[in-house]
Amino acid sequence: MKHKIIKQKVVNEENCFKKEIFSRFLSIALAMFFVAPGIVIADDKEEGKILIIYYSRTGKSKIISETLQKMMNADLLEIKDKKDRSGTWGFISSAYDSFFDRESEIEPAHPDLSLYSSVVVVSPVWNWKISTPVITLIKNNSFKGKKFMMYTNANIDIKKYDNFGDDAPFVKRFLRDYLRDKRTLMRKIVAKTGSDVVGHFHISTEETTKAQLVQLTQNSAEYLKEKLVNK
Repeated sequence: MKHKIIKQKVVNEENCFKKEIFSRFLSIALAMFFVAPGIVIADDKEEGKILIIYYSRTGKSKIISETLQKMMNADLLEIKDKKDRSGTWGFISSAYDSFFDRESEIEPAHPDLSLYSSVVVVSPVWNWKISTPVITLIKNNSFKGKKFMMYTNANIDIKKYDNFGDDAPFVKRFLRDYLRDKRTLMRKIVAKTGSDVVGHFHISTEETTKAQLVQLTQNSAEYLKEKLVNK
């Protein structure tokens, strides 16, 4: 009789175990059936994401881009120039290539933009223009149908001479007009991408620490919201 009771107990425990396994299997199956469509929907929502593309020679554009990424929950892509632009010679060659409107060999040359509705491009300023690697990127890719925003940075304020009138000394008037022409040229290059150009934000980086550069970038939060969210 004792053996019969023990045997019955083992059978009952086995049945409970089988029921528990079946219940868990059923839960997983139902979850796969109902949750899977949600995964597809989540992938569809990726089309509304923001992509930040940047090139950085000295590291300042990288700091700005990484700060923007955190602010906007965006994806981040670094453009690399195959030409060595480090050090003093790199600085000279960068200015030379920019002055003569040269292009450069970059990686990736044609990033996949299909999942993004907005693209923010971050670039240092070379010879009062967008850097050569970024110019190369913009000229050789289509941004059609995307909101396009530009972030530039340099050791100078690119609008430094804007307030000078026609009665200003010749040198200041020359610099004013020269810089305006450069900005106009850059706007035309960006406009040719077919994108919806929504804004341009410039950060003067002269004698700034990393913490200050992060703060200057964060100060653009309202501008970003206005241009990328509310527009």
